[in-house]
Order: sequence, then structure tokens, then C-alpha cells
Amino acid sequence: MTQAIAHAHKPFQTWGNVVGISENFKDFQIGLDKPTVIRLAEALAAAAPNSRVIKGQSKALPGPPNAVLTGQYTSLEVAKDIHFFSCDMVFDTLFQTRGTLPSSLWVGALFSGAWHTRIDGLDVSLPADGTPRIIVNSERSQYLDQPTTQDRIRMASFLIGAHFFERAAQDDPNNHLGGLHRHFQNGLQMQVLPQAQGIRDNLLRLLNNPYRGTTAVIYMESLIMASLFSLAEQFPPQDHPVEIHSGERQLIAYEAKAMIDDAPEDFTSIVSLAQKLGSNESTLQRQFRKAFGTTIFDYVLRTRMQSAHVLVRDGHLSISEISYRVGYNSPANFSTAYKRYFGNSPVQDRLIQPN
Repeated sequence: MTQAIAHAHKPFQTWGNVVGISENFKDFQIGLDKPTVIRLAEALAAAAPNSRVIKGQSKALPGPPNAVLTGQYTSLEVAKDIHFFSCDMVFDTLFQTRGTLPSSLWVGALFSGAWHTRIDGLDVSLPADGTPRIIVNSERSQYLDQPTTQDRIRMASFLIGAHFFERAAQDDPNNHLGGLHRHFQNGLQMQVLPQAQGIRDNLLRLLNNPYRGTTAVIYMESLIMASLFSLAEQFPPQDHPVEIHSGERQLIAYEAKAMIDDAPEDFTSIVSLAQKLGSNESTLQRQFRKAFGTTIFDYVLRTRMQSAHVLVRDGHLSISEISYRVGYNSPANFSTAYKRYFGNSPVQDRLIQPN
């Protein structure tokens, strides 16, 4: 199980008081066949009626804060208490939106652009490396969304309401989803999932959904449920959060992992990482191997390569751009490392499409 890198505790809310997803998000799709131009305020009114634009004045739109969006957006209930969102858009100004989030589990990844979300006391920055993140909030929360670049935003995510897990428990005698269900008792928390290659691939398939109508919804539901059960394997019912309160030295390993997970491309050396954490190289390496059974270098390599693999298969960035994005100064060195890790060069791997 990955270690939570930030959380703000809140009291656990009983299921009877939980507001469903349908109260906050509605079905709304634009630009499926060709890019569509729409005003942000109109999109929010249709897709998320409890949200509003609070900052971002478009030159093309006088009056209240707004923005002009161009591209494709999907907000769709694919099953009871399961909602899917995807975005492939550019916009004419940076903006902020505010809204409410029901008690739910959110899983998503950003494949291009840059995005920041604040949910009550939790700050979440999404880098465009395709690394999935999971956010669980046990009660209704306020969120503030804002892109941090005007580059093209490509994102896919799904939201599963708390009621879903309550119903699933009745038909899950072996408690397969119990580990995820238990997270609703821990307040508001976010975790990075750098090793969730299957979930990354599923989110990318959802973003590039080739189907329409009923078939598209069936396709979405199948991939979301496959991702959910894959996620449940990382949070087994018998699993318990790792105790990290036995000493500052043990905590160093988890802090280091959180920093790597958040920005593996920024890693330069163990010495530099240790200095940032107020430790020394030998202590950090020893504690990291003890906690995670691998070296820091191997963990950084694995995290970078998994992110690179998603971007290579996605096909929207050049190999050179991917190499710089995952932390390599030389595309040639990146290609060599990639082939050594996966057995195929990035160019070869790009030609192999997921099933």
C-alpha cells in the first residue's frame, strides 16, 4: 500500500446522511466528434450545478468571471453512484472554480497540462505524467479547482460514492472491497499510485473512448470496475496503515517516498534529497530500503519508467518531450534506459497499442 502524503482528519459520517453523486454532478458531454467552443459558466451550470466560476476574466467575455473552453468534455453517470469525467481542452484564460464534493472516492490522472485542486485542507497538484492519484473524503467537502497552465489539459477520472461501498458490502462475503471501504473512516486523504500501471492504462483508454452511446457507457463501466478491483488489491481488508511514529529516522523514508512520488523528475541525488529532509545519505538509504525493500535509485527509476510508459503509449508527446518531462536531460540516455527497463525502445513501444 502506498503511504498517504497528506491528510486532514474529519469525523466519520454515517451513511444515512451521505449526499449522492447525482446531487452534485449531471450528465453533460460536448465535443465528442469535433472540438466544441463553450463558456465555462455554461458548462458548469450543465455538468456541476453546485459549482461556479470565481476567478478568471476572459477577454472575449465581459462581465462576471468566465473563460472560453475549446475541446471535449464528458461528465457522465455510468452506474448508480459511479460518475466518469474526462477533459481534453484548451482555454483562453486561467480560472478558478469552486464547488462541493460528496462523500466519495476519486481516482484520476492528468496526461497533459497542469492542475491544482484544494479540498478543504488538502492540496493536490497533478503533474502531467499519467500517475493515478486517489482521494477519499468521508464527508461532503468544498473544493477549489484551477489549471496552473494554459497548455492543453487532458485528464480522466472517476468518482465512486460512499453509498456504492455500503451496497457492495452486502454482496461481498469475502470483503474484497473492505480495504477501500475502511478509508472512509480516515477523514480526507490523498495517495499517489506510482505502481498502478493497469489503472493508468484504463484511464487513458477512458480518455480516448472509441465508442458512442450505450456501448460507450458499457465500455466506461467495465474499465472503471476493473480499475476499482485492481485498486482494491493494493488496499486489502487485512491491511493496516504502517505505523511511522516509532521515531524520526523511520519517518524519513516515508517523507522521501512522498517527495519522489510527487515529482520523480526533480530527483537529482540521494545527497540532495537527504539534505532537503534534514538527514544524511547513509541514514536515508538504510531507512528507505528497510521500509520499502528497494533502493532509492531503483524506486526513482521504476517511478520514472512507469510514467514514461504511459506517455509513450499515449502518443501525444514526442519522445524528446517525454524524456525531459520524466527527468532525463538527454533523449538518447532516456531511450537507452527505457529499452533496458522494458525491452523495447520508446519508438517501438509507441507502435504497440494496448488491447
